[in-house]
Amino acid sequence: MKVCVKRWRSVLAMMIVMVTTAKAQQPKISQQIDPVVIGVSDHMTTNLIFPSQIKSIDRGRRDLLVQKAIDVDNVLQVKLQSGDFKETNLTVITNDARLYSFRVRYEPNPAMLNMILGSNNAGMEVPVLFSASAGPAASLENVAARAASAGSFLRHPKDVRYQMGIRLKGIYIHDDHLFFKLQLSNTSALDYDVDQFRFFIRDAKQSKRTSSQELELKPDVVHGPIKDIPGRATQVCVFGIPRFSIPDQKQLIVQLMEKEGGRHLQLWIRNKHLLKVKEMNIR
Repeated sequence: MKVCVKRWRSVLAMMIVMVTTAKAQQPKISQQIDPVVIGVSDHMTTNLIFPSQIKSIDRGRRDLLVQKAIDVDNVLQVKLQSGDFKETNLTVITNDARLYSFRVRYEPNPAMLNMILGSNNAGMEVPVLFSASAGPAASLENVAARAASAGSFLRHPKDVRYQMGIRLKGIYIHDDHLFFKLQLSNTSALDYDVDQFRFFIRDAKQSKRTSSQELELKPDVVHGPIKDIPGRATQVCVFGIPRFSIPDQKQLIVQLMEKEGGRHLQLWIRNKHLLKVKEMNIR
């Protein structure tokens, strides 16, 4: 009996030593950053204005939509994909080596739509920092953003399969670029991870005996989320491509490929669609 008691005392002493050692090895927290709680809607945009250039952005959920304002380095625009939203977090790091932490909640009508960060004076106006590349002329990103919000005027072509859909909603022209507005929809509960988007010109009719040459077109600008399409979601993206024409007996093909999956979609765009292009007048 005495032997058992001694063994239990020895085991207990070892456990106390292990717990004490583990606590001693834990890093000490010198200061905790309390997150700022913000309310965000699915039909209104919240602007976060920082005192310095935004260098890094991390969002906790895919359906939290964030983007830097066009040609501006210190304004972050935040919106929700839909009202069915669970609370998440947002982290922003700025050029002056500061980290900003936010807890994002759904609010149908946010009380604050414009928030100035990093200032003790609530009435202080933080200047907007324009990108070095921003000039008086509209940038490609600016035109693509205008095209995304412009009214859609095309209903075809489209490809709807596997509870996925890709539709051409408009073609716009500005200076020497064509802008293709595409609507991507996912009616399934399974997220769609995009492997690649391809634009290429190929023969309209392919003979089995002859090989077909493809001319791939590389977009100069892409506006909107194209890395993934969440389940039960619809989103719009715009691709800006240097101006081109479609030769006779050929067509433009837009190919959407799923990463590690088989839900591949494809659009065939012909000259009759290209002739419906609308001009974007931006000054």
